[in-house]
Amino acid sequence: MTQEVLKGVWTVIFFYPKASSPGCTKQACEFRDLSEEFTDIDAQIIGVSSDSCRAQKSFKKRNGLTFPLLCDKGGILRDSLGVKSTLGLIAGRETLVVDPKGIIRDRFNSQLRFKQHARRALKKIRGK
Repeated sequence: MTQEVLKGVWTVIFFYPKASSPGCTKQACEFRDLSEEFTDIDAQIIGVSSDSCRAQKSFKKRNGLTFPLLCDKGGILRDSLGVKSTLGLIAGRETLVVDPKGIIRDRFNSQLRFKQHARRALKKIRGK
């Protein structure tokens, strides 16, 4: 992902541990279900996990996801953005809200509150 992708619009980048796992499916589907609300405020959504591109493609198709999913093999993007693992074992579930200038304005980290990631991002962008 380049800075150019982030410039000019609000961007929500959500990291999830494992495509097709129950929690990650709930998280991604909440972003899908609220995607029109993000579109209405000119915000883009990007999902990221360390799964293979094949697994990501299958996950996207199976759940009707309308936003890009990035394959972060080796966790390079995750590490560069400071997304921490849970207990040092499970890849972190964290959502970043990036403003149109490319500045991270909010971070939400929760392994268990799957649906709160999308809702909190919307509230942050709307200024609430």
